[in-house]
Amino acid sequence: MKAPVKKILFKSNTTYSISVYKENEISVPWHLHASPQILFSKGLKGMLLLGKRIETITEDNIFFIASNLPHSYKFSKKTKGAESSYLNIIYLNTNKIKSLSQNFAEFQSLRQNFNNFGYSFNVTKKEARKFPPLFDDIEGKSQLDQALHVFKILDVLGSAKKLKILSSPNLSINDNPKEERMNKILAFTYENFTNPVELNDVAEMVHLTKESFCRYFKQKTNQTYISFLLELRINFACQKLQFTNYTIKDIAYESGFSNVPHFNNHFRKIMNMTPTEFRKLNL
Repeated sequence: MKAPVKKILFKSNTTYSISVYKENEISVPWHLHASPQILFSKGLKGMLLLGKRIETITEDNIFFIASNLPHSYKFSKKTKGAESSYLNIIYLNTNKIKSLSQNFAEFQSLRQNFNNFGYSFNVTKKEARKFPPLFDDIEGKSQLDQALHVFKILDVLGSAKKLKILSSPNLSINDNPKEERMNKILAFTYENFTNPVELNDVAEMVHLTKESFCRYFKQKTNQTYISFLLELRINFACQKLQFTNYTIKDIAYESGFSNVPHFNNHFRKIMNMTPTEFRKLNL
């Protein structure tokens, strides 16, 4: 099951694109895109599935999601109909921002911050309090005011003291030619994780022995390939449990597991609950 690629459209020569959602229920299924994004939730509760990680949202929060990392999310308003509750997403045009920082001395600190944004993260509750004034009614501001707010948000994110790292650069596909081997492994895995995957086949694809491949992957990610694959499958299963009414048996097979007991066993180990308990928790 390949994560669908979502193309982000930027207006000519713009550095960002903004989307604001104010519906009572906001659901976006599994996808990825080349543009990194800043996601700010206000007055919402829900869940963000990010790569192989699952984050439960119970209060105002801000996330930076790195490029080319599969993710999905589902939110609902804590108070139905509340106008002050919204989900705000800023998609970033990395090429334009890097060009701006290279050509204007005033934006050089932005360039340094952006170089550090190779991983996904969210900020602590204390740091998150700085952001609501920067996001409130941002879609209604003039183009200049919008741009100033976006750059201020990036500046505040870049200078945040405490961050909760949600994914490493090593688990996102990037355009660094030195990471061609890792990119090939990730691209294959993100596209095929719901199918049978053999270590020998993945190793052969990148011209390594099985043993060398296992060492290489663990050195790059600090985990085994099998644990990464299982976590991806369980993350995908969580999305199905959250977004669909499929039976647990069907979800187990769609997520790449060969039998239901095997699925249930790994789900409990990773999520500390059964699939049924997870589904009830997210109704």
